[in-house]
Amino acid sequence: MQINTEKNRKEIKAHGDFAFPVNISVENIQSYEQGSFLWHWHPEVEITWIMSGEMEYHVNDRAYFLKAGEGLFGNSKTLHSGYRNEEKECTYLSVTFHPRFLYGYENSILQTKYVDYITLRDDWSSLKLEKNVTWHQEILEWMKSIYELSKEPPMDYELQVHLYLMEIWQQLYRYFASLPEREKKSQAHLQRLREIISYIQENYAEEISLEDIAENVNICKSECCRFFKKHMNMTIFDYILYLRVQNSLPLLRAGESITKTAGIVGTGKIGQAMARICGGFGMKVIAYDMYPNPSLDFVEYVSLDELLKESDLISLHCPLTEETKHMINADTIAKMKDGVILVNTSRGGLIRTDDLIEGIRSHKFFAVGLDVYEEETDFVYEDMSEKIMPTSLIQRLLSFPNVTMTSHQGFFTEEALTNIAETTLENARDFMEGRELKNRVTG
Repeated sequence: MQINTEKNRKEIKAHGDFAFPVNISVENIQSYEQGSFLWHWHPEVEITWIMSGEMEYHVNDRAYFLKAGEGLFGNSKTLHSGYRNEEKECTYLSVTFHPRFLYGYENSILQTKYVDYITLRDDWSSLKLEKNVTWHQEILEWMKSIYELSKEPPMDYELQVHLYLMEIWQQLYRYFASLPEREKKSQAHLQRLREIISYIQENYAEEISLEDIAENVNICKSECCRFFKKHMNMTIFDYILYLRVQNSLPLLRAGESITKTAGIVGTGKIGQAMARICGGFGMKVIAYDMYPNPSLDFVEYVSLDELLKESDLISLHCPLTEETKHMINADTIAKMKDGVILVNTSRGGLIRTDDLIEGIRSHKFFAVGLDVYEEETDFVYEDMSEKIMPTSLIQRLLSFPNVTMTSHQGFFTEEALTNIAETTLENARDFMEGRELKNRVTG
């Protein structure tokens, strides 16, 4: 499940109807793909009550961690998204209503004095409803009452909902009207943030560069990076990758296998694991290795040329030597199927990057996944979001909609780090005690 939006991220959903513009629903964050709902906005106000569990909720440039018994006021037309917090489940009540439901007649004093006073303020985008604030708890109690009404609507259901929402709005108005002027400042930067997000949302499926994004909002590239990270707590390209992954998930439900034959280059420990994973998904698994592993009885060993020609997915798991350097180049790419998926979690030097980019531009690849890449030494584990890159290779790769890159972190799990530490200590012990060194490297 995921929220459907227009290109400008406006949600495509009717929150009630003209006669009763209110939607009351119980939601589960874990029901959304990857445990999160994407950035979107709607003209309605939305008030959330956390019934159980906890979640992370973002509104414009603010982030909230909400736990059971807490809530959130989200103003009209605010960008918002929600995320599962540390794989924990969360059930929450969402009450979404159009401001018109509160005031009725256009330009009435209820609209101009009480409703527009809040809904037209960008700086009042949201408010966390806390457990230890009395008037916050009054709002949450009214939310609970609305929930109880919705389960078995009485004869005067709509009238009672309207009365509760008016009580809630009165409390919100009293709070916002009491704020000193210094807290009522304009937040024009939110419009720029909306423009950046809207541009990315409209163009994420195409080749998109930092220069394109910055030019769209008339600022320089470095300022664009700094601004986005400051207000979104993630880099622009992290957001693009996240968006591409979210929107690719429906492909997995299409009813047909995306890939049918997996080609594993190198069947050491990691290559073996990858082969078994692919076999578990029902794929035919072929492999190339100078030293075939007889224990992989479900794998057919073939020549490298045959693997390149027959594979829908090619995954590299071999060391970088003089023989394997740039084994993926213009000539070998030409032997691959059109629409192939290429994954490299081994060594960046296995691929000639310029040839890979040319192959991507010519639509040779359905997708490319890189955990390693050439010229990575100076950039891995460093925050480069606000720096000018000395080479354009990485930026060019990141600009493609079908390329996913991670910062050499394929090993970064608790289990893998434990294994590395244990193996290192065992090697040291064997050396100190004069035993045979199982992992000795000679050169």
